[in-house]
Amino acid sequence: MFTLLFLIKGYGLYKNPVTLPKFHCAKELDSLTNRWVYTTADTAPKNIGGPEAFAKLLRNMAAETDSADLHITSVEIAFIVDTAGNIYGGRIVDDKTKNQKTSLALLKAMSLIKWQPAICNGKKVAMLHRKKIRIEIEEF
Repeated sequence: MFTLLFLIKGYGLYKNPVTLPKFHCAKELDSLTNRWVYTTADTAPKNIGGPEAFAKLLRNMAAETDSADLHITSVEIAFIVDTAGNIYGGRIVDDKTKNQKTSLALLKAMSLIKWQPAICNGKKVAMLHRKKIRIEIEEF
């Protein structure tokens, strides 16, 4: 009963949704880099050029890699995109490949792409970004 009354009474403070405080951007200490990074933000980091730029990079990578190494079901990688769009602290979160060489190449490829940093409350922030990649190779 007390909680319900508190919520109803407190509601009067925030009648206009624009004035609501923003608490949805979460931070945590990254165990790999020992730096504080955001895990959620208003806008996640984006690669400049969009999915087309990323697909082009993957095609180039596939052309330079032995097709025997590209039997991938999926790979999930994570990395930190800092406020300048640089990448550091890369790691493989989940690897369904036959060998780790391909996963490491994908992680390295992420650093070849230009990134826009995450935005929280109108400011650029460093964010731990996760990317799940699924590649299917069709033989002709």
